[in-house]
Amino acid sequence: NLSYEVDPRVIEAQLNSDPPTLLDDERVEKAYRSGRDLWVYTTLRVLYVDVKGISGKRINYFSIPFNQNSIL
Repeated sequence: NLSYEVDPRVIEAQLNSDPPTLLDDERVEKAYRSGRDLWVYTTLRVLYVDVKGISGKRINYFSIPFNQNSIL
């Protein structure tokens, strides 16, 4: 699967609404789509959105928070 960068503003709007996934003070800095899945780099964490099934209605979210010693 090839990954490509997507507009972080579009992803931020999606993650703030259906269902609300981002924290109030969290902003999307970079986002990459790989097939139907999504890698999102925010100000607070890395978020992996794993779309499952033929219909794509089942979604798993995996979150890796940053700490003060994290380096990207």
